[in-house]
Amino acid sequence: MPDFYESLRKITSQERDIQAFQNQMPHESTVELRRLHEKTMMGFLLAIPHPKHILMIGLRGGSLADFCYANLPQCQITIVNESCDKCMIDKTIQTTKCDARINQISADGADFVRDAKPEFDVILIDNCDFETQSAQLCTKEFYENCCRILSLKGILVVNFDCEHPAYAVFIERINQTYKGNFVEISVVGKPNYIVMARKDIPISARGMSLSWTLGHHASTTRAHLKNELQRILHYLDSLEPYGQGTHDIPDTTSLSNQNIHFL
Repeated sequence: MPDFYESLRKITSQERDIQAFQNQMPHESTVELRRLHEKTMMGFLLAIPHPKHILMIGLRGGSLADFCYANLPQCQITIVNESCDKCMIDKTIQTTKCDARINQISADGADFVRDAKPEFDVILIDNCDFETQSAQLCTKEFYENCCRILSLKGILVVNFDCEHPAYAVFIERINQTYKGNFVEISVVGKPNYIVMARKDIPISARGMSLSWTLGHHASTTRAHLKNELQRILHYLDSLEPYGQGTHDIPDTTSLSNQNIHFL
């Protein structure tokens, strides 16, 4: 007759094995992106599925910061805003709101990138509000500093209102800084474009994989991002066969040097 305690030990051991397996699985996240353009901005995951350090400027934290914090557990997040409230990350996603992964800085974004070191894999910038458009975040110097502080494989992601009177000027400045290696991706149902630019690696569907990008995430996160990332990937694929991940835009070189009254 089997020993009762021996059977109990076997069951306990099996439970430990199950628990160990579950601990290796992605944790389910209830954090969702609340604005349409935020999903499109997460398209950077197709290029860099595992960023080590993300810089956010002008985003005021919000759901995008919450989402990155919850779903990229190995990633450092630096949030820079002139009116940055202390500890913007939502209380619901962490027990101690301010931890070593979050660095929130009250400063002008242009001043920060001018003095920062080249350590960011992703720079996310929300620059689409006409009424609160920051002139410092639209200059050629600002985009050049962003390029300088990106890691070798880094990517710049900017949310623009394409109806802004100086949109073509801003795009040309990015075009010059990144030598044409950028894409404009529309936001479904909104007058916004998400501009993604890289300095050393072409933005191309070649080498990107939706399954690889989403494979390490929890099922809720995969479901939340899948359709939008798939749309972005299809768009990038439409830019082939050249494999440059860029497309022609009108020659607006002269625009980049104009003195527009609200810049």
